Amino acid sequence: MTGEGMTVNEKILLHLKDCRSSRENLTPGATQEGIARGVDIRRSHVPRAVKKLISEGNAEEIKGRLPGKARKVKMYLLTEPGMRIAREISEEMEKEKVMIRGVEETEMTIREARLAFEMTSLEILRNLTPEGVLEIPEEVEEEIEFLDRKEELSEMRDWVNQDTGLLVIYSPEGFGKTRMARRFLKTLRKSDIYWEDLSENHSTYEIFQGISEYLAKRGRKRSSELFEDGDIDGLLSSLPDEMASVRSVYVFDNYFHLGEDIVDFFSYLAKSSKRLKNSRVLVLAREATPSYCRFYTKDSVERELVREIHLRGLDEENSKLLLGRPDIDEESFRRVYLLTKGCPLYLKLIRDGDAEELKRRSRFTNPEIKLLMFSRDVKAK
Repeated sequence: MTGEGMTVNEKILLHLKDCRSSRENLTPGATQEGIARGVDIRRSHVPRAVKKLISEGNAEEIKGRLPGKARKVKMYLLTEPGMRIAREISEEMEKEKVMIRGVEETEMTIREARLAFEMTSLEILRNLTPEGVLEIPEEVEEEIEFLDRKEELSEMRDWVNQDTGLLVIYSPEGFGKTRMARRFLKTLRKSDIYWEDLSENHSTYEIFQGISEYLAKRGRKRSSELFEDGDIDGLLSSLPDEMASVRSVYVFDNYFHLGEDIVDFFSYLAKSSKRLKNSRVLVLAREATPSYCRFYTKDSVERELVREIHLRGLDEENSKLLLGRPDIDEESFRRVYLLTKGCPLYLKLIRDGDAEELKRRSRFTNPEIKLLMFSRDVKAK
């Protein structure tokens, strides 16, 4: 299913799935303007299109206020049936293969390209030529070029080839663990990928449903049958073996403040990680994850049930490259580097001069942000 073969409503379903908006975490992509920009249609066409999705029970309209905005606006969220349809559309589309131009001339599935270049499905469709060649946007090339994580990527390759079934990557927000994971997954040609973004209000019901549907589409229906029968205990006890039956990497992103049921689920996976065989579980967690949300002990690491990687900031050389100021005054650069600690997200926002987003995504004070923006423009004499 290429972009030309998709209806506007199907594109909206994909867009709302990818923008990851919820009642607890509203994002600009869920507004009429965000949908218009994401789907590439006129804003005036959005109400009519979403009206049909709402009438079919696949979306709902709410009034919400975005962070930093005073007025509430109309926003749209997927219902459970809508999310299910969006996933089906996405999985079918992502099986298609495209040629990659820009980073290297090679063939990938759309799913592999999405993970490797951190683009949404619709962004990929918009950048496809009529011949089916994906033109990588310049800004994506730049960020890929500057992300130097050779040591960590080597550790991840070693993990895949060892018996430890579960890897946890820790880093502060904005240090690039999600991007690094996507780069790593690009190199795996013999494994399918299951990816789930966690949120504070996530439940084990959503995890069980997602994994069961994923396995059922690959011919393993036992988990789905147990889920539909409401046999959660039976599902949990058999899940590691079922996950092992389809060679996959199961990725869970944004592990941070989560409910006790989620923590217990991952604790069970950690204890059962040897049963995963050739499959792997990758958990991307924030460094500040509270102790009561940690789902394994030091003993689990020593027994090689769990492996850890703690991601640090970029070194000075790569930080300067990402900052995009090769002629910056050395003292000014040191000031930027010490304040940001080599955080790729902060460096990118400083490079782009996006003070508002930097304030929203960091704990920098207004004077510190002004100092960072000033320092980036001080040239060496």
